[in-house]
Amino acid sequence: MDKPKVYLFTDGSCGAGEDIGAWTALLVTEQDRQLLYGVVNPTTISRMELIPIIEGLIWLKKNWAKFLKDIHVGIYSDSEYVIKTMSGLYEPHKNMDLWTAFGLVSKDFKLTFTWYERNKLAYMEACDSTCSTLRLALKDTANKLFGNYKKSADGLLYAELP
Repeated sequence: MDKPKVYLFTDGSCGAGEDIGAWTALLVTEQDRQLLYGVVNPTTISRMELIPIIEGLIWLKKNWAKFLKDIHVGIYSDSEYVIKTMSGLYEPHKNMDLWTAFGLVSKDFKLTFTWYERNKLAYMEACDSTCSTLRLALKDTANKLFGNYKKSADGLLYAELP
């Protein structure tokens, strides 16, 4: 198979027992770099590992696809589950909304999937660091705004007022 024209490095973060999560996607070509990121509450780690891949492909389609023909995207993630599911080795059973979104956006590209252990590549380490920083900043902001915040039944943050 030919060499990817675009590399998509991704990571997601969600603390154990928390619903606050963050995701990062880093698109890399020989000439350009694009960092995408976001925070989500409520969420799960599985969703945080899937979202950056979908968001990266959406951004790529909107912004760089018109300049590149027959785009081959190499996707790199530290989530073995995500890589094996995207490769067709596992069947998705949860987060079907995200798997459907991935199916729709991925059809426009030739994709290869590579799993790497956490932080084994510099770009993956940058994604991990960005995720952790975002998640901890959101958690810190929530604590400052709400004191010891609580979660409602639907997972949203709230504070009990006096």
